[in-house]
Amino acid sequence: MAICESSERSSGPRPTRAQRRNRATGTTTPPPDVADAPADLSARIRAERVGLVYGNTRPALFANLLTALLALVIVFPEAPVIASGTWLTGMLIISAVRWWMKLARDREAKTVQTPPAVWARRLTILVIINGLWWGAIGVLLLLYAAPVKAGFATFILGGMIAGAVATLGPLRSAYLGFTIPMAGSLAGILLWQNEPDAAVMSALVIAFELAMIGTALHVSKIVSRNIELRLHNETLVQSLTAANLSLKHEVEERKRAEKRSDFLATHDLLTGLPNRRVQKDRFDHAIARTSHQDGRAAIFFIDLDRFKAINDTLGHPAGDVLLRTLADRLRGSLRPGDSVCRHGGDEFLLLLADAADHTRVSSVAERIIQSLSNPVEINGECVEIGCSIGISLCPDDGDDFELLIQRADKALYRAKRDGRGNYRFFAQELDEQEPRTLSAEQAS
Repeated sequence: MAICESSERSSGPRPTRAQRRNRATGTTTPPPDVADAPADLSARIRAERVGLVYGNTRPALFANLLTALLALVIVFPEAPVIASGTWLTGMLIISAVRWWMKLARDREAKTVQTPPAVWARRLTILVIINGLWWGAIGVLLLLYAAPVKAGFATFILGGMIAGAVATLGPLRSAYLGFTIPMAGSLAGILLWQNEPDAAVMSALVIAFELAMIGTALHVSKIVSRNIELRLHNETLVQSLTAANLSLKHEVEERKRAEKRSDFLATHDLLTGLPNRRVQKDRFDHAIARTSHQDGRAAIFFIDLDRFKAINDTLGHPAGDVLLRTLADRLRGSLRPGDSVCRHGGDEFLLLLADAADHTRVSSVAERIIQSLSNPVEINGECVEIGCSIGISLCPDDGDDFELLIQRADKALYRAKRDGRGNYRFFAQELDEQEPRTLSAEQAS
C-alpha cells in the first residue's frame, strides 16, 4: 500500500513555484481565463474610448474651423499675410487629414484590421500637431496684435482647451497631446515678454491647463466606468441569453428524447408500425365497439413467404429494406379504423375493426396478398415475395385477443401447407390438429 501511494505522488507533474507559494499562504491562482478577463475588458474599454473620440470628429472639426475663422478675423489685419495664410493652410490640411482618418477608421470598423491602439496613436500625433498649430496663432496674436486684440489669444486658446474636454476627454493621451502644446506656447510667449502682468497671465494659463487636465481625467474615468458597466451588462445579457438558449435546447432535447422513448415503447423500431401491445389496446376498443353494434372484427395473421431466402442471398440489410417497404404497403392497404402491427420477424398482425361478412374480409385479404406480391427493387435487384394469411373472427372464433391470434396462426399454417400465397379462415377442426410445426422449407 505504501508503494502505491509513493508511485501516485511521483507520477503527477511537479507543482510550480507559484503553486507551492499558494499552498504555503493558503491562496489560489486564478485560472487563465479569469486572469485574462481584466486585460480583455481593459482592451475593450480602450477600444470604446477610441471609438468615442473618433465619433466626435465632426463637432470637433466644426469648432476648430469656426474658431480658426474668428482668430483670422482678429489676426489677419495685424500679422503678415504670409504668416496668416500659412497658418490657415496648415489648419485646413490638419482638418482634412483628421476627417480622412475618421472615414478610414469607419471603413475598417467592421473588419477590425487595425488595432484600436494604432488609431489612438495616430490621432494623438495629429492632435499634437493641431495643438502646436493653435499655439502658433496665439503667438501671432501676442506678437503682432494690439494689446486689446492680443488679449483674445487667451480667450481663444482657453476656449479650445475647455471645449476639447468634450471631444477628446474620453482619450487622455489625445487630450493632453492637444492642449499641452497650446497652453505651453501661450504661457511661454507670455513669459518671453518679461512683464509682470504677462507673467501673472502665464501662471493663470498654466493653472487653467492643470484644472482642465484634472477635469479631462475625471471625464475619462466617468466614461470608462460607464463603458465598463455597459460591457458588463452586455456580457450578462449574452450569458443569460446563452443560458436560456442552452436551457431551451436541453428542454427540446428532453422532449425529443421522451417522444422517442414513447415511440419506441409503442412502435417497432425497424418498420415504425405499432407493436403488439398497441394492437391489443386497439383490439379491445374494437371489441367494445362491435359488441354494442352486434358487429364483427377480424384478426389477420400475415407471414411473408420465402423471406429467409432473401436474408440468406442478399443479406439482412436487404431484408430490413424489404420489411420496411412491405410494412408501408400494409399501412397503405388499411381502411379507416383498421390497424396493423409487426408481430415479430416477418410476421404482421392486422386488425379489421369492421368484418361484417366473409366476403368483405376475403376482399381485404386478396388485396393484401396482391399488394405484397408485387416486386420490390433492392440494390438494383428485383425481388419478388408473397405472403400467406390466417384469419380468425370475433366473436365467432372467440373474443380474447391471444386466443384469436392463436387461431389465426393455425389458419395461417393451413394456408402455408396448402401452397402459400393464399389465405384461410379458422375452422373448429383446426383446433383438433397438431400445433403448428412447419419444416424449414415451409417456414421460409
